Amino acid sequence: GVQTCALPIYGGKGVLTYGYNTLAINEDYAHAYHSTKDHYAYVKNGNGSFSGSNVGKGNWSKIEVAHKGNSITYGNSY
Repeated sequence: GVQTCALPIYGGKGVLTYGYNTLAINEDYAHAYHSTKDHYAYVKNGNGSFSGSNVGKGNWSKIEVAHKGNSITYGNSY
């Protein structure tokens, strides 16, 4: 299936867009933004833990990895 969610965080100063696509491209992904802090996106799935680039405020960090498992964790670390 395909699912995309957007979650506002840290008082509206950040956002995490995350989800999966197991139909066309078989991936789990997280895209993280923060307006006032350095941050990075991460995904944990059956293949392990993966992080996007640590970026400065006002930028997007992105991580896309091969989908695996039934328990997936997505996050924006700042």
